[in-house]
Amino acid sequence: MTPLRQRMLNDMTVRGLAENTKKSCLSSVTGLARHYRRSPDRVSAQEVQDYLIHLHEQRGLTWKSCNCVRHGIRFFYRVTLGLPEPHFYLPGAKTPSALPEILNHEELLRLPGNPEPPWRHNLCSMTGRRRPHRDRERDVVVVQDVLKIGMLNNYG
Repeated sequence: MTPLRQRMLNDMTVRGLAENTKKSCLSSVTGLARHYRRSPDRVSAQEVQDYLIHLHEQRGLTWKSCNCVRHGIRFFYRVTLGLPEPHFYLPGAKTPSALPEILNHEELLRLPGNPEPPWRHNLCSMTGRRRPHRDRERDVVVVQDVLKIGMLNNYG
């Protein structure tokens, strides 16, 4: 085991990181070193960014996976090597967020059991909200809220 690898492993152990996190961080830095065929402490920040782009474009990793690799490499540079933020900056990739599926009033009426206003009040009290999500022109309810409290099963 190389001294840098041992030092990084010690840094992660002292911080109480889980075994899988340690493996992920170590494999991220190992992949970087193998890609450039040199010690990771001799790889520049620009080369690391190029490596992350390579992982996404050539190897087909999602940005979420690239962010995991980025965190492992960032740990190595910031904690193990002690490089401050201005000397080594890696921007994170934004992952698109999914919007919740929403039911309009007509779709609510088509739910099994044709829920009436008491159902809406039960939903409000069970989800801890004063009222379901509201749109100025029509009532809407987030599907996850309905499924979470099992209302579909109660009326089906």
